[in-house]
Amino acid sequence: MFLKYILKIFIWIFFINFGLILIFILMRKFTFSLLLLVLVSAINAQTIGHDLTIFAEEGEKFTLFINGQQINEQPQSSVSVKDISSNTVQSKIVFENTDITALEKKFLLLAEPGPGDKRPVSVVYKIKKKKDEYKLAFVNRSPKVLQQNNVIILNR
Repeated sequence: MFLKYILKIFIWIFFINFGLILIFILMRKFTFSLLLLVLVSAINAQTIGHDLTIFAEEGEKFTLFINGQQINEQPQSSVSVKDISSNTVQSKIVFENTDITALEKKFLLLAEPGPGDKRPVSVVYKIKKKKDEYKLAFVNRSPKVLQQNNVIILNR
């Protein structure tokens, strides 16, 4: 009788310890998976930036420089830049026609103005001529639409 009682206690302790070990292993795997998911999400979030488009209202061709880096090799009347990581940039527009003075903006705002969350946006500016002087004017800012992968379901 005494031996049966000790055997029951031993089995009970064994299963409790086995259960605790199993729970510990599962929690470690869950924690690792959760950490990996957060890390991948953070990396993906960092690669998505603002889009900028600048176009000349009257079709003048120009070369765009963003933060000192030349964007287009050949002068164009419309230039787009994808995934800019900063909320403001320094821009310079050099026209193909050397009679037109270059435009410079030290702080060209890309993100939504004001405090708060700075989600990726698509921004459009235009170069307009007003009284023989060229200016860079804001046109539009809209939330950036991330392309969704289309799922095609085929009937078998």
